[in-house]
Amino acid sequence: MFGEVTMKKRFRVRLLVDGPLQGALVSRVLLYWVTTVSVMILLAGLQAAWASRASDLPILLGRATLAFGPALIASMVLLPMVLFDALRFSHRFAGPMKRLRNEAAKLAAGESINPIAFRDGDYWADLAREFNLVAHQIQTLRAEAGNADRDKTRADDEATTEIMKPPVNPERDDELCGV
Repeated sequence: MFGEVTMKKRFRVRLLVDGPLQGALVSRVLLYWVTTVSVMILLAGLQAAWASRASDLPILLGRATLAFGPALIASMVLLPMVLFDALRFSHRFAGPMKRLRNEAAKLAAGESINPIAFRDGDYWADLAREFNLVAHQIQTLRAEAGNADRDKTRADDEATTEIMKPPVNPERDDELCGV
């Protein structure tokens, strides 16, 4: 039951599997992009100022824009693709953790769960195997405890029934009644 589990390759449909994690990842990529663009603009401006020896700011900005403009446009075109790829890539670790978290919550709530398996290419497949072993042990212990409770209840019921039975010795009954 909890042996090796395989999963066919299925594609995720949702873009965000774990919103807080993937949102933080996108924010981080955007921060890197803004930092890179800012440094490139600063460097282009310094290069333009050094190369032209001009002191007029509009002329320096114009030359920096000419030097850096194509790279800025290219980075703006590539940014959505980079963000989309980062989100798709994050599915390989965010999806398995979301699934593992959901199954752990079910197990903690006392529900029975099936073995979990991640998609091909997902990270933490070894964690899924270990989780399946632990889940199997927990469910086995719960089943054994349930059986022990049922046996104890049955024994208690039998003892109560035995106590409530009328005596079977009629001579003893006569002695008790004073006959």
